[in-house]
Amino acid sequence: MLATTLTVLLILGALGSAAAGVLYGRAAHSADLRRVVVALRETLETLVANGGLEAPAFLEPDRQRTELELEDLIGRLNDAKLRARCQDVLDGYRQVWASAPPALWRPPEGNPVAPANVQHDQGRDEQFARQVDDALPTINAIRGVLDRMNTLERFLVWRG
Repeated sequence: MLATTLTVLLILGALGSAAAGVLYGRAAHSADLRRVVVALRETLETLVANGGLEAPAFLEPDRQRTELELEDLIGRLNDAKLRARCQDVLDGYRQVWASAPPALWRPPEGNPVAPANVQHDQGRDEQFARQVDDALPTINAIRGVLDRMNTLERFLVWRG
């Protein structure tokens, strides 16, 4: 009887370890992924709060590095749903960047341009509005990524 109980406990322990290993493998890279998607969310929330960002804002080294890091992490994710959601975030972020208007020429310091010579460009306003409209679904997609990560990590004792 004791031998049977020990055998059952060993089998259950092995199955539990295997299940935890599968979940851990599916949630691998979670700390890196969480950091990257939170950084992208902060960029997009800043964009929405400011009513849009010009294209050079997306060329800052930290933002470029974050985008490339997400692309790299997507290839290493083991969970198909998480990978698909991350790809949606990356595609949405790139769409937001593509809808960013170019930077305006600004006069050098100490050489102001007379306000009468500056004309309002309605097209830029429309580009900023389109950019904000593109950013909102991407922010929601980031929420989906974080929800999926939380689901995968829920039953883990440790995190990768």
